[in-house]
Amino acid sequence: MALHNTTACTRILLVRGREHLYVDRYETWVQYRSRELPKRVDLRPLADRLTDLEPGVAKWSASPPSGLTPTLRANPPSGLGTLTIRAELISHLRSAPAAWDPFAIIGADES
Repeated sequence: MALHNTTACTRILLVRGREHLYVDRYETWVQYRSRELPKRVDLRPLADRLTDLEPGVAKWSASPPSGLTPTLRANPPSGLGTLTIRAELISHLRSAPAAWDPFAIIGADES
């Protein structure tokens, strides 16, 4: 929570040594009204891609975009460099279609 209170970013990549954790913040799950937030994408295809790129035994996993705070991480810690992980993550976030839109979900329930 301390980190979330110090940034306006809704997409966070935490790096501690070889441990990498990506999180979509809770605000992207709800109908946030004060500003437009980026739509969530499905991180599971990226997890598969990063696992394929791994030089060691690490396996990447990602939770579904419909969860409160979807995450992407490797277990055990990744053998990939942070620059590679960051580049793959940015590319995926830019190119993947939106997989969770809280305004569309609510609208679908009303019909």
